[in-house]
Amino acid sequence: MGSKIKKFVSTIPFKDISIIILCGVLLSLAFVRYQLGWFILITPLLLFWYIGSLEKRRLTNKQFILRVWAVGIMFFSITISWIYNIRATDLIADPWLRWLFLFLTLAIIVFVYSLGFLLFSFVIRRFNISLNQSRSLLILPALWILCEYLRSFAFSIISFGVGATIGDLWNFGNFGFGASVTPLVYSGRLIGFYGISFLVVLLNLAIYHLIFGKLKKQAIIALAVVIIMPSLGYVLWANKNQGSTAKAGLTFLESDYTIGGDYRDFLLTELGKNNLKDTNLLILPEYSDIFTEETGKEKDAKIVKAFTSVNDNIKIITSVSMEDAKKRTNSVALYNEKAELLTYQDKQFLIPGGEFVPYLYQGILIASGNSSFVISHQQDKTLAKGTQKAKPIEIDGTNFGILACSGAIAPRYYQNLTKDGAEVLVNSASIASMGLDGFYFDQSKQMARFIAVANDRQFIQSSRGGQSFVINKNGGFDVQSSGPKTQYYNINIQPNSSRTPYSQLGEWFLAITTLLLGIYLFKMAINK
Repeated sequence: MGSKIKKFVSTIPFKDISIIILCGVLLSLAFVRYQLGWFILITPLLLFWYIGSLEKRRLTNKQFILRVWAVGIMFFSITISWIYNIRATDLIADPWLRWLFLFLTLAIIVFVYSLGFLLFSFVIRRFNISLNQSRSLLILPALWILCEYLRSFAFSIISFGVGATIGDLWNFGNFGFGASVTPLVYSGRLIGFYGISFLVVLLNLAIYHLIFGKLKKQAIIALAVVIIMPSLGYVLWANKNQGSTAKAGLTFLESDYTIGGDYRDFLLTELGKNNLKDTNLLILPEYSDIFTEETGKEKDAKIVKAFTSVNDNIKIITSVSMEDAKKRTNSVALYNEKAELLTYQDKQFLIPGGEFVPYLYQGILIASGNSSFVISHQQDKTLAKGTQKAKPIEIDGTNFGILACSGAIAPRYYQNLTKDGAEVLVNSASIASMGLDGFYFDQSKQMARFIAVANDRQFIQSSRGGQSFVINKNGGFDVQSSGPKTQYYNINIQPNSSRTPYSQLGEWFLAITTLLLGIYLFKMAINK
């Protein structure tokens, strides 16, 4: 018996397991804190060193692919671990079943996201692409960003349900967002966040060859490309003139109130101090409920009276929930100082588990005898998806691109708004309603910096239950809320009308590299 155990233990690749864990942990560092995004410039080096070492060993295709895939599983198990804090399962009465569904959610996300690593390693092995070949400096970065796109698209299919959106909208762990805290973000103006991810992989391959490989000259050329692209992106747009005169404004920034918070008393206090006297625009978080709840009509009337006596030319951005016998919607809304609703746009991008129940989960819940959860969610939380494309909203001569909460993690929506003429980008968020914290905050902040810089726009986020901030068009944080209390800050609205290649064309770089990669691999397949 003892000899059998020893024989079994001898077959366990402990060295590989250690390297896999280390690779996954190092890759995840860029996504656990905002500023640690700098690590993405160097941590993929260990992954490529490991792939290079696997190439030299007599491994089967299966052994090679499973080892690289395991790195992805480890990486996303850490990067997406914020999922344990979501409130989507609060309606499940059984605490054990609630935790089971949280674990199942994490397992599904990790599995789907890690499929990008699986596909990456499969193609390397299938087409015999070696790190020591010159072609790898172009093929591997192109293949990497294609795998990032496909895993994001795949998750939108797995999480499909009534109200879902199909597309590459789920990009947590994307190298381009981690690198958005670095100067590489300026290349996003030219080639988008997939392009930034391409440069990250190219950079690490170049470092690999300078240290371990033989392609020294090619590595130097690659480094030059990595330096030139963001430099060009910065120089061409850093000093572009703004589209119109900056307007004094105020954004209502807070990080205290949770689901049941009421901002009316705080707002009345600030009005009493004359703090909003010269304010043109008040930006409130999603679900702030001002002017929308019957229970607050008395205070709303006081706010209207205070507004008209202090400032009779102010607009208020907030959200409004609308419900009839058939559906419930949530919309970003624009009010004037008299509490008159001027315009609104229904929320388009809904979150699975938070605002609708995916078909996959409906099947599991019904099969396990928990159909009551599905019914409760449909009654209390499920939203109907907006059918009209979001358009810029004109406020006192400036076009604002305004999206609710989830729009902040799907950059293509803000890219479309910028393309349609938005001069300032705004996000009205309610992070508390999903119970998110920790790693999620920092990853969404990385995405926000990309959105601001790549579109060459000021980005304003007013958030409930999370940090609020104002990012200027060059990526500087002009305002950041701090501490667990309601806050407000006077700011200047900085409209800008210039357009970048990204804001005009979206992720064109991904499309071009995918086309070229597809042609190359097709020719390789024919030749083989």
